[in-house]
Amino acid sequence: MAFQNGMLTPAAGAAVTDVAEVSLHSAEPDGSGSNELSGGGYARQSVTWGTPSSGMVTASNDPEFSVPGEGTWVRWCGLWDDSGAFFGAIELDTQVEYPAAGTYTISPLRVGARNPTT
Repeated sequence: MAFQNGMLTPAAGAAVTDVAEVSLHSAEPDGSGSNELSGGGYARQSVTWGTPSSGMVTASNDPEFSVPGEGTWVRWCGLWDDSGAFFGAIELDTQVEYPAAGTYTISPLRVGARNPTT
């Protein structure tokens, strides 16, 4: 029998309890948050979270980033606490190459707990 939302919803909320900032990465980050963008006005953005529901929690704001150009790729979103500890990353559904500087907005940003697969 699969886990029910009564278990998954609190797990999703617990997963983001300490996540205060998000980042963009050009490739899958390692355990320290490698491949984070830099330059061109890029900076990590603050994130706040809504109330978990149905095993998911959605950010209550849409983080918007300045992205440098010259072939920069945006592929992953990193999750950080407010002291700079890296928690992990989410592969973005919309991956974009920037030949010129621009902006990237994550909307919606969601974190979920789900049933394991075998």
